[in-house]
Amino acid sequence: MSLDLSLRRSDIDAACASNRESVPDSSRVDPFFDLDTEAALRERARAQQRQSTARLRTVPHPLFKPLSGREAEQYLAARPRGDCVIRPSSRGPDHIAITWKVGDGLFQHIDVREENKPHAAALGLSFTVGDLSYSDLDELIALHVDPIARRLDEVRRSPKFYDPENDPLYASESLADVLGTNDYSADYRERRLSLWEKRVARHLDTLAQSTGRGAYCVALSLSKPGALVLAFKPTPTHRGIIKWTARVEPNEFKLGERGRYPDIAGLINGFKMMQTKPQQPSRASESRSSHAAKPPPSDGINNSSGDGRSSGRGGRWGGTSSWGAQQQPSSAQWGSSSGWN
Repeated sequence: MSLDLSLRRSDIDAACASNRESVPDSSRVDPFFDLDTEAALRERARAQQRQSTARLRTVPHPLFKPLSGREAEQYLAARPRGDCVIRPSSRGPDHIAITWKVGDGLFQHIDVREENKPHAAALGLSFTVGDLSYSDLDELIALHVDPIARRLDEVRRSPKFYDPENDPLYASESLADVLGTNDYSADYRERRLSLWEKRVARHLDTLAQSTGRGAYCVALSLSKPGALVLAFKPTPTHRGIIKWTARVEPNEFKLGERGRYPDIAGLINGFKMMQTKPQQPSRASESRSSHAAKPPPSDGINNSSGDGRSSGRGGRWGGTSSWGAQQQPSSAQWGSSSGWN
């Protein structure tokens, strides 16, 4: 193979002006050269450069730490639930991130966009999370992070809350014995999700079989920290469990786009109401698994999601879920709103 190099000023200026990587003529490229791998390595190098640049940044706040996402999780692991750190973001100079501890081994990373920056290195004069705006970082933590943490504490006090990792039924088995040491790897997360699924399914099976009716519970989402999962069995004979994801906002719970509830009792009642309104499954849903469920459609967007391995499609949370060819359960299957298990 051969390589042509040029130091001519005209060639250098032309390359700089193009502002792109030169792509050689395919007829002159070694047919055995792996272009895909080269592109992947270049992208990885760019990502590492962005991370390195982000780590150099400082933010004038006592909660700021120059940590990556994983390092922030390790730092918060031994700290109380609800604690948070402000850290650099790899999304660019106009973003920062807030990582807070939802529960043991469970952390939410909040993307914060800086607005009205005086210059690239300065901190923004206001901050945006989704469609919510805050005037400074203290206000963001006090009016966004802390209220979500309090709402999750409210959920934990609900009689319908179920924590599969702290179920007395498994008191003789520590998570470390079952899952091994948390090395923050994808494999560990998969094992943890699988254990979550098995224990929730067993819990609902026990409830449904003991009463002869459908059963449900509310649990923390492992795949979407900071969110909730409404897991349920429409009937005692239904195979597997169905999961809907509810978002937790500072001032409300959301189920789909139209379901908005001020407290956990309202969320549960709204969930029951959705179950008593049969819906026609969409054509797309007929080809999917019947082990997931779809809340009433809103604005043409599928906003439901399971708590397991999501495919990254559908709705803000990623992942798709639907009833498949199975019809939604009628109110007779569930009993009246006061007769739920």
